[in-house]
Amino acid sequence: MSYILSFPIEYVKIPNLSRNFDPEWNTNGKLEQTAEFLLDWAKKQGLKGATFEIIQEKGRTPLIFIEVEGTSKDSDTVLLYGHFDKQPWMTGWREGLGPTTPVIEGDKLFGRGAADDGYALFGSVLAVKTLQEHGIPHPRCIIFIEGDEESGRYKLLI
Repeated sequence: MSYILSFPIEYVKIPNLSRNFDPEWNTNGKLEQTAEFLLDWAKKQGLKGATFEIIQEKGRTPLIFIEVEGTSKDSDTVLLYGHFDKQPWMTGWREGLGPTTPVIEGDKLFGRGAADDGYALFGSVLAVKTLQEHGIPHPRCIIFIEGDEESGRYKLLI
């Protein structure tokens, strides 16, 4: 198993339900734990010219904000958006599978959050990293990963 794949697997294990499905979201720290986990992973990827932060207003879910300086001659900015909050667990998992028990079968990862945008931070960071590793100029990139999309977000924080 690759180093990169091991982190999405750990992400699946965190029971970070969206605020509409977890009445204790504001006190149990699961969304904050997830944001810290994802930000730590992103920082370890070695993006050049990047700044990293978690933004959270009182009573609101956390937002991961990563800004990567552009290397191209133009002044364009690209927004890479996603979310890390998860839908409720649902029933009907096959024997041996579960929402926070990641299982790899062939080329598939089973577990809640492995799909439906749970991969957004990983894909966004690795896309920019790949451009940098191959010396391909890129615009300024804003990676914006929120913890509120599954609840129909009521206000973005920026």
